[in-house]
Amino acid sequence: MDACELSFLVNAISNAIACDLNDDDLDLAAIIFTQIGYTLTTIAIQRDFLSKRNGGTSLAADAAEEGIAAEDIGLTAERIATRGIAARNIVGRAGR
Repeated sequence: MDACELSFLVNAISNAIACDLNDDDLDLAAIIFTQIGYTLTTIAIQRDFLSKRNGGTSLAADAAEEGIAAEDIGLTAERIATRGIAARNIVGRAGR
């Protein structure tokens, strides 16, 4: 699935969910999915950190070997920073 297809799928799912929710429930669903996204990002970064620390390759390096850009799997520091999370804080605290 390319980036445009993924974007279309996410948009369609979002619209389908939103159509059946009132404003209060939509706000709640939005914050729940936001938390899920942050948690998945934290898990991905921690896995990458532990892999590098244990002598393995990073998820981004593994993805590159498979021809997948790191941006496509959401591991760039820029993307994390746009969500208000510093990658070094997540990795630093989790690795202690």
